[in-house]
Amino acid sequence: ETSGCLIFATSLEIRDMLQKQFKNRSIERIYYAVVFGKPTTSSGIETTRIQETKDKRVRLVIGNKRAGKEAITNWMLEKAGSVHSLIRIKIDTGRRAQIRLHMTNLGCPVLGDTRYGRGKTSVNRLCLHATELTFNHPNGKKIHVKSEIPAKLISELNRKKL
Repeated sequence: ETSGCLIFATSLEIRDMLQKQFKNRSIERIYYAVVFGKPTTSSGIETTRIQETKDKRVRLVIGNKRAGKEAITNWMLEKAGSVHSLIRIKIDTGRRAQIRLHMTNLGCPVLGDTRYGRGKTSVNRLCLHATELTFNHPNGKKIHVKSEIPAKLISELNRKKL
């Protein structure tokens, strides 16, 4: 449901090279999310661990420092609307539903999140967009790709009431 930048591998060799970059956390991933409400601070880091079950469901692990896997989400308030906010997010790890879980834990669920948030939006989509990716291309060059935030997300941010 997330829109924006993607990386595709054209061979097994390239796939392995890219997966190694993800594992080493050398690929930079920037997202923007329109969330419900406004965080109590202008920036922060969410580090609550995430546990995935065999049936691919995920949940936050509160209190237990050993269960689940490390998940690191750096966030910054970009703009506060009257009801919603635009959050810039840089993830260091890439766990399933990490951004959605961490934003909900922050008290600002991603709009349009029917599993961990408050349900559907007027724009009828998850308000999460992968805006930037920076990675090492197999040819040795550092690649930086960008995707503008969709107008639908900005219109949802600027809504005056629920």
